[in-house]
Amino acid sequence: MLPRLALILMLVLGGCGGGTEDADELKAYVVKMQQFESSTKKIRDYITRLDDRGVQISVADLAAGRNLIDEYCAAVSAIEPPIYDDLRRAYNNYVAKIEQAKELAADSGRDLSRERGNVAIGLRHIEKMTIQHYGSAIDLLWLRQKLPDEMPLKWPE
Repeated sequence: MLPRLALILMLVLGGCGGGTEDADELKAYVVKMQQFESSTKKIRDYITRLDDRGVQISVADLAAGRNLIDEYCAAVSAIEPPIYDDLRRAYNNYVAKIEQAKELAADSGRDLSRERGNVAIGLRHIEKMTIQHYGSAIDLLWLRQKLPDEMPLKWPE
């Protein structure tokens, strides 16, 4: 009876483990997301450019902004989904949310100033969802895993 109980206890405790594996996967995910820092800076700069009414924007500029959205969404979607359940849910939610930027920035055939606004809204949506993903999801998981350093993902200032 006692050896059987010990075996059951080992299986149960072994099945509940994985904390260090989850922490390692979270760290690896953060490193992957840090690779998008140059893209997030481009998005930030493009938002600033679209907000400056003194800058003339052409149809080609708007196409470049939409392309930036498409490239960012495709690159983030290409990351292999994490195994760690909470991280996978956060990642899947993030991918779904940033994909909405494509719809927000879509060409509606209106005048250039309105299309400029659509592209800016799409880019701001990525900014908002990224800040939310880093702050609400990844930082929370970072704290849950009790990782010693500060979570390094930040939207560029």
